[in-house]
Amino acid sequence: LKDALSQIRRRIAPDYLFLLGQDLRQVSDTPEMRLVYSTHLTPEDLVPLHGREIRHRIVVDQSDKPLLVVLAPLVSPVLEASVICLMVPLEGTMTKLEHITALYLLFALVILAMAVLLGYVFLGRTVVQPLHRLVRVVERIRGGLFRGETEEGPGSALEMRQIFGSVERMTDQLESDRKRIERHVSELEFANREIASAQERLVRTEKLASVGELAAGIAHEIGNPIATVQ
Repeated sequence: LKDALSQIRRRIAPDYLFLLGQDLRQVSDTPEMRLVYSTHLTPEDLVPLHGREIRHRIVVDQSDKPLLVVLAPLVSPVLEASVICLMVPLEGTMTKLEHITALYLLFALVILAMAVLLGYVFLGRTVVQPLHRLVRVVERIRGGLFRGETEEGPGSALEMRQIFGSVERMTDQLESDRKRIERHVSELEFANREIASAQERLVRTEKLASVGELAAGIAHEIGNPIATVQ
């Protein structure tokens, strides 16, 4: 049994394999391996794992190092052992895990930086620049310039091109409305001039009529005495 254990231990090193009895103490083991077992664990540490099923847990040994312990029940009429105990030191594994975690974090930061950069460039080309062009178009329209060179760029997104199309259609409508308003204003100005001219003629006609009535009255007042004298 000791020879078989020594051969298995050479194959699974640096892990440790122990055969334990019902009292969770080594069976048919060498003093050196008893020392290794007692250095890492005590039987009391394995009591929660002792049962009829394979169980495992990570514990901290007496040297404050992480240790994976696996207990499996063993049914053998030949061996005195009833439990197989496998202990796997996790210090090297945890170190590698920390290195891998650090690499993952570094890769995540690099990918995040690249995503932010690409997002900035993409948003700049598809959103920010078209918005700046749209602002310039609106400022141009507010200044009364309904016609100008197109502001839509080839890199604009579909939604931005639709917005620019709506702005252009609105510009055309505003230009048409302005021309129609100017035409109405011209017609109103012409009508006002006609009204003013007609009013002036009416006033002159009324003045002439008043003068005629006055002349007729005067002629009548003068004609009666002259007729009497005659």
